[in-house]
Parts: sequence; structure tokens; C-alpha cells
Amino acid sequence: MKDQYLVQWFRQMAVLLHCGIPATRAIEACAKQTSDPQLRSASATILKELRVGQRFSEAMRAAGAPFTPLHGGA
Repeated sequence: MKDQYLVQWFRQMAVLLHCGIPATRAIEACAKQTSDPQLRSASATILKELRVGQRFSEAMRAAGAPFTPLHGGA
């Protein structure tokens, strides 16, 4: 995966969250916008984890690559 896809994903998330879009809807939108299959799959994992009550950082950690501990926190 190219870093540009991950950078674009985070930029889109930031804009959508800043506009007041709920995190789950923002992630769905970002997943639909990316052409990277790994990032799309990781986004689906994050959504699944959030919907069962996990914190965002835990959901990112569960998604694994392309997200790193730096992205999801400690």
C-alpha cells in the first residue's frame, strides 16, 4: 500500500469529523473513497469494533496494518 492512500484516509477523516459527521459514517465514507483494498478491509474492521463498543484506538489496533500503534495510541 502506498502511504498516499493512508494520508488521504486520515485527511478525509479529519475533515468529516470536523464537520460533525459521526465517526462510523466518516469511516464508511473513507472506506468507499479509497481504492486500496487493505485500507478498505481495515476500515471495515474498525467499524465492526466500534459497533460492539470498542474505543476508537482499540478498534484501530484490532484492524492492524496499515495502522500502527502510533495511529491508534498505546
